[in-house]
Amino acid sequence: MIDYMTIIKKYISEEEQLYDIYMSHVERVADRAVVIAQRIGLSRLEQEFIYDAGMLHDIGVVEVYAPDIGCNGGLPYIQHLIVGKRILDEEGMPHHGNVALRHCSPKFTMDNIKRRKIPLPEGNYLPQNIYEIIISYADLFYTKNPCYQGKCRCLEEVLPMVDRYEKGSSDEVYEYALEFGELFLPEL
Repeated sequence: MIDYMTIIKKYISEEEQLYDIYMSHVERVADRAVVIAQRIGLSRLEQEFIYDAGMLHDIGVVEVYAPDIGCNGGLPYIQHLIVGKRILDEEGMPHHGNVALRHCSPKFTMDNIKRRKIPLPEGNYLPQNIYEIIISYADLFYTKNPCYQGKCRCLEEVLPMVDRYEKGSSDEVYEYALEFGELFLPEL
């Protein structure tokens, strides 16, 4: 088990506006991801990795510009994926870095990125394993927007939201909901 709090506090001071927003978001994502991991029978060690990676998946926001959540860096928000990968690689956690890089969307292909002119370098941004899939799925249900902090979106809100970004994504998200035993359950 890693000391994710030391890493978070290294990059985000508790006095910053971002700290509470970040912690509220990642705690909810990590908690939901672990519940899913338990439900599908992943080992205790895998659950620990998922929790730790969930707590660190958005660490790259420290270098982006999103003043509404306390991010005053200079990069476009979407680049938190590559910044998070770099930070976690530098911290000696390349597997956690892969989660940071690939937690965005089930249909985030390079073709779609280029077509939509998203400012990301060439790379593979699709979740590659069950850990990355679970965290990217759990992340869809929670926002860092201070107006909705702590609120969990329901699946009926998530499905049209992901289709707005990429047609057909809702089908894949619905399949994950089935696979993860999340249909017809009360919201977490």
